[in-house]
Amino acid sequence: MKSEDETTQTLGYEDARKKLLEIVNLLESEENVNLEESLKLWKEGNTLANYCKKSLEDAQKSLEDAAKGNS
Repeated sequence: MKSEDETTQTLGYEDARKKLLEIVNLLESEENVNLEESLKLWKEGNTLANYCKKSLEDAQKSLEDAAKGNS
């Protein structure tokens, strides 16, 4: 299994979000995904969700700092 850094280090926000949506769609689909694969996908999705959340928080902070003139 990939580490968190390996999962996100080569992805930008848009690519990470796209991959997360693909994982969510797969897990919500009626396709047969065994328990082991489901857990693997959930962990990867969780890592991607955390990465996306942090990316958005960092962007928001940058915008707030710029608005305050602290850039």
